[in-house]
Amino acid sequence: MFPRYSICLFICIGIVFITGSQAWAVSSGDPIVSNDYKLDLTRTVATGSTRKIALGGAFTGLAEGVAAIPDNPAAVAYRPRAFMAPWEFDMVISALSTGDDDTDNSGSTSLIYADPVLMDVGAMAQYENFGIGGVAQMSVITSQDLPQNQEAQFLGGNVAVGYTTDTRDLALGFSLDPVGARVHPVDSHDPRSFKLKGLGYSGGVLWHPRRGSWRFGAAYKSGVSSSEGLPPSTTPIKVGNLIVPNGVLVTNSFSLGTAYEWNDFPFWRGHSALVSFDLKVFGTSPNDANGTAAFLTQTAKPVGQKTITTIHGGLEAEAIPNRLRLRAGTYYEPSRFDGISPREHMTGGFEIRLFKINLLGERHLSFSYAVDVAARYQVQSFSIWLWSFTVPVPSG
Repeated sequence: MFPRYSICLFICIGIVFITGSQAWAVSSGDPIVSNDYKLDLTRTVATGSTRKIALGGAFTGLAEGVAAIPDNPAAVAYRPRAFMAPWEFDMVISALSTGDDDTDNSGSTSLIYADPVLMDVGAMAQYENFGIGGVAQMSVITSQDLPQNQEAQFLGGNVAVGYTTDTRDLALGFSLDPVGARVHPVDSHDPRSFKLKGLGYSGGVLWHPRRGSWRFGAAYKSGVSSSEGLPPSTTPIKVGNLIVPNGVLVTNSFSLGTAYEWNDFPFWRGHSALVSFDLKVFGTSPNDANGTAAFLTQTAKPVGQKTITTIHGGLEAEAIPNRLRLRAGTYYEPSRFDGISPREHMTGGFEIRLFKINLLGERHLSFSYAVDVAARYQVQSFSIWLWSFTVPVPSG
């Protein structure tokens, strides 16, 4: 039988509980009349693997797999206990179609464009002490004001390399972080209507003392800002009916995280579990920074004029040993837009082991599901990938 407090803990997986879920009024703002503004592509919602979403995005101190590279580049070299062969590989393919429009917590719920799709695609390889890999993150949005059969794509990514010590208790990673924006024909490789790009960097560390129960991680991501040399023009340069920005940016950020593992979870005896916590600080953006909605609605929406701190937490436990895992999490997301209240995300999901395959040795495939619900925001994610788990923790 499940203890009552365990039932209460995991029931949040199926409950839509939203703090401050009322729609917030947003001033209409001034219309955009020139190219003198930049797009801020900073992402504060949790995206990536189903595991990462279900754990509330608390991955800086967990740092497992390719999905953790955007949170902590040291993940490219860190070796979880389930992946200790000389060669190891991991990948993530995730496409999240949101149930509401407000992916950037701007307070808007009635924008004139279709529901955005958030995509994460990545892969990495590890050999002995070294790792290399990358993740691409994309938001794809359509608008009637774009040329026919074209869509706006907002892109970010990480290309990481890393090293772990012979004892595997310390991993270091470094990544180059390209960002960009473009309008592109759907299902076509024709020239872009416009294209913006920039390049930053990130560094991270993961310390797993004596390969025991505790893990500690930290990461820093630089700010990125680019200015495109738009050709001289007496009138604003447009794509379709939309005035294009003159640059793209991502703000700098710093994160700290920790994770702890149990062979015998004290709140659910006989079951292994882990818990993770993150704290992420996002810096300020230049005065001309605007959210992506500014380009699509042609209404100024200044963003990033204040520092914010997001708080993340997640719990994963094996409900049926080596067969079924349950996950629950939450994170607190202040808005980077003035006048918009913070929102609380409730996340959860599960993973079930399926069948054996031969991939660099005998492995098991698994099916997993995750949900993230907050005010004006809801995503669901499904995936099929390899079954792995960090526990049991070695004695001593």
